[in-house]
Amino acid sequence: MNTSGTESEFTAGKQSILAVGSTEHQIDSLKELLGQEYRVTGTLSSEEAARQLRIEPFALVIIDTLSSDFNGFKLCLTIKQDPDLSSIPVILLTSLVAGEDLASGLRCGANFFVATPYNPDYLLSRVAILLNNEFRRAAESPTDDLPVVIGGKQFTISATRYQILNMLISTYEGAAEQRRELNIAQLELKERNLQLRDQTKKLALSEQNLRMVLEDNADGMVVLDLKNRVRFANSAAKVLLGRGGDNLIGSPFGFSVTPGTTEEVAVSYPGREAIIVELKVAYTIWEGETSYLASLHDITQRRLQEEKFMEQHAQLQVANAQLQVLAALDGLTGLHNRRTFMENLDEEFRAAKETGANLSLSLLDVDRFKSYNDTYGHAAGDDILIAVARTLKGAARNSDLVARYGGEEFVVLLPGCGPSNAIGQAERIRRIIEGAAWPERPISASFGVSSLTSAISSPAELIAAADAAMYHSKQHGRNRVTHADTLRLASLKD
Repeated sequence: MNTSGTESEFTAGKQSILAVGSTEHQIDSLKELLGQEYRVTGTLSSEEAARQLRIEPFALVIIDTLSSDFNGFKLCLTIKQDPDLSSIPVILLTSLVAGEDLASGLRCGANFFVATPYNPDYLLSRVAILLNNEFRRAAESPTDDLPVVIGGKQFTISATRYQILNMLISTYEGAAEQRRELNIAQLELKERNLQLRDQTKKLALSEQNLRMVLEDNADGMVVLDLKNRVRFANSAAKVLLGRGGDNLIGSPFGFSVTPGTTEEVAVSYPGREAIIVELKVAYTIWEGETSYLASLHDITQRRLQEEKFMEQHAQLQVANAQLQVLAALDGLTGLHNRRTFMENLDEEFRAAKETGANLSLSLLDVDRFKSYNDTYGHAAGDDILIAVARTLKGAARNSDLVARYGGEEFVVLLPGCGPSNAIGQAERIRRIIEGAAWPERPISASFGVSSLTSAISSPAELIAAADAAMYHSKQHGRNRVTHADTLRLASLKD
């Protein structure tokens, strides 16, 4: 897999480096480290590395010998044994720990060895030396086979003293870096020990202060071990739990605890009504050991107040609902009032205009009601209005809305009802009113009906058409039904 850099990296004057890595992250790190000074091409494949070396003049090759996908030593040997490539210096990134790896590195002819994880500054200095050709001035011809003992094992290698020297320097640098890290770790450990000693002293003092704070707390405070047994309880906790004296210490707490949570529990014991306690739990250190700290706050009165409030709130909601119902009804007849009728008319009118559905309304007025009222009194008049309202309610469909429009006028909103059906319903109601047994004298009503047409553009126009039709019924003998279309046709004939 080739992970070479972008074209913008290939600027004139930069020397080329081929990085053969074990991971993309490692190649990215090498590009970031070397990319300011050099042109870096990366790959994860030894085959791709060999191909790249034959098509582009690289000044240096860096090979990671820790890759599990290829043999870095073998790739280095391939480069050094190729007459066209042998002059290219090679840096091996290796652990410099295993003896076989050290011997393989010398045998394959590597020019430098850098211990991994590498020190960036050291790697930069090695690259600079190689690319400035300093290593050529110091290099020697290969020696004969040379026996070398590494890690207690003897290896036979052919290598220059310069290679061996580089290996020793790299090994030393790796050891020196480890020593520096060890010294830093020792200093940090010493500092932490001092901090721990100081914290131990502070902890002992803080535990004394904690005991005093817990004892003086108005809430119940209980310290538990991790097996949920009581290690400490203040006076308030003993009162809340109904368990005084030392018999509480060492006994099971009686409630499950989860640090970081808050829950409500009921606490009861003989001779006292159950109380509701808010239980909060957190971790704490008690006498040098991790423990639970549980606080117990009596919320019985608060819960009683909340329950009372919820009950009052529910009662208020019921009262509000009742008020809303009463606000929508006529106080005398129990029908919907004029405001409710107008709200429903607006909604039904809008829907009918959008969908093209039928819509009609029937407006009626009790005939000679003022005379009846003057003759028999207002109470008798109210009885008539109540009886008419009952008649209208009983004759209406479930989808109809019956309302008292004002005084002795009533209105019936008829969704989905065309002119003929609206006239039929009005006529049926008119006959019921006319044929009913009234207490003092016969009662009748005059009706005006209107239906939605394309010529009607507002609810007010629909009401006005019904009102005009009802007035026509009044003027032409009363006790009759007139549809607004009748008036419109008559006007067209005139």
